[in-house]
Amino acid sequence: MLSLPRFLSFVFIGFSLGLASCFPISTIEFVPSETSLKVIEKEKIFDELTFLNSYLSSFAHSCLSVSEISLLLEELNKSAIKEGYITTKFGLIPQDLKSGVLKIGIEVGIIDELEFRDNSTLMFFSKDFAIKKGDILNNKEIEFGLSNIRRNKYLDPKVIITPLGEGSRVEIVVNKKALPLFFSATLDNGGSTGVRDYGSSSLDKFKSFLTSNIQSSFLFGIENPTYLGDTLSFFINNSIPFTQGAHCLYASASYALPIRRALLELSGSYSQSASTLELDFSSPINSSKSWSFSSKLSYLLLSNVFHSLSLGIGWNIKDTKNFLDKVELEVQRKFLSDVSLFLNYKHYFGISEFMMTLSLLQGISAFGSNKILGDHNPYLYTIPTLDFYLNIPFTLANQSFNFSSMLKTQISQSDLYASEKMNIGGRASVRGFDGLSLSEQIGVIYRNDLVIYLPSVAGVIFAPSLGLDAGYVQDFKESVDQYNFLSGGGVGIKMFASYFNMEFWWYYPIYNPYKVQTQSFYLSFGVNV
Repeated sequence: MLSLPRFLSFVFIGFSLGLASCFPISTIEFVPSETSLKVIEKEKIFDELTFLNSYLSSFAHSCLSVSEISLLLEELNKSAIKEGYITTKFGLIPQDLKSGVLKIGIEVGIIDELEFRDNSTLMFFSKDFAIKKGDILNNKEIEFGLSNIRRNKYLDPKVIITPLGEGSRVEIVVNKKALPLFFSATLDNGGSTGVRDYGSSSLDKFKSFLTSNIQSSFLFGIENPTYLGDTLSFFINNSIPFTQGAHCLYASASYALPIRRALLELSGSYSQSASTLELDFSSPINSSKSWSFSSKLSYLLLSNVFHSLSLGIGWNIKDTKNFLDKVELEVQRKFLSDVSLFLNYKHYFGISEFMMTLSLLQGISAFGSNKILGDHNPYLYTIPTLDFYLNIPFTLANQSFNFSSMLKTQISQSDLYASEKMNIGGRASVRGFDGLSLSEQIGVIYRNDLVIYLPSVAGVIFAPSLGLDAGYVQDFKESVDQYNFLSGGGVGIKMFASYFNMEFWWYYPIYNPYKVQTQSFYLSFGVNV
């Protein structure tokens, strides 16, 4: 290719002869080098380098000066790097610019050698890496594969790219850095069973909040169990104490398998709960049992340093039975099935992140599901949702902060069961409320958190936190009602020390139209390995 200094010298001679101050360009022609054409077909080059099309239309039929041609070459090389073609270069070739055709040479970066060195236990690499010897080197495809492997925290993958003749040698190395296991356990007073005796004094209330609704949670996971870079995890949550007449249990298993740009997720769960009804002449036990299965497949359509866009589909099925003592309440049985379609967009700015998820859930009749007792018509529902999430870490006066905000919306005009409605009230939605839950087909939840990470003291990191929430729900058949609005928040502190953590919160309702007791104290102890 003709180097830029040599080209500029030719242009200088042309200027000195007074030929032109710019060159009329009618078309732009990209010309692959002879070396590139020896290993890859011309059509394949242009099929892959699709970003060149925008330059054909943008700069054709224009008069380009020397500096503008120089900027064009610079932009082409920057675009190639941005698209992942880090070893593909653009430059000028000998030509007569007065012909009206600007010829730009392409030196395509080819993978001459490809080697995978696995010091772990991955079965094969083609599942994650869509590359082979003789391909145009695209660093994005390599990064997709590396990100799939990095989902396993115990693996440390890296890529080494070195020049080799006219192309490059690509070496992907995977090492172990830990055991393929992870575990966490939590003990807190955020459970949902038990009846709190609030008492009359502040001390009685504090004791009740401290000792009532105790629950434990355990998470255990195995990374790469089938040598495919997959993850298998188990979770269990149960109330303490666990008695026949008052308990809550939830257990689940989840499996995730990345395949290049796709991600397959499977999960199943079982739950049961019971509470005793105190009647005048008897105390029957009201209980519920439920199992569910869900599958989800998502595909990454776009990914770069600023944006990512993925599209996915899902299928869910859930069966719930309710009992009074040992008698099943047939009228309350729910066997539901639905499919979902979702679109997820992420925007990165610095170390901050904005995320938006649009989804549509549609009830379907499958395997005898979605039937209503005494009704021949299936129970088919439609639930559109739109969620936003914002996370901004920042530094102020040499102090680390983190602000996060979440907005969840649901707008459905279907008659829904309580489990499908949007629910506000409780630590997971609008903090500051205990024993109060509002749910309807239409709703919005807005949560905000500000965390300050203080310098560590004796290996312990303290993080004071402030939360502010609001929520509103509405029946699609009714008008706006102020009693369907709740607002609350809290102040707390989180502590982290090695594998241990502790969390303390004091919640308070800001707007509470109902005269009910509210949750004020939350305490959690945890361990993570």
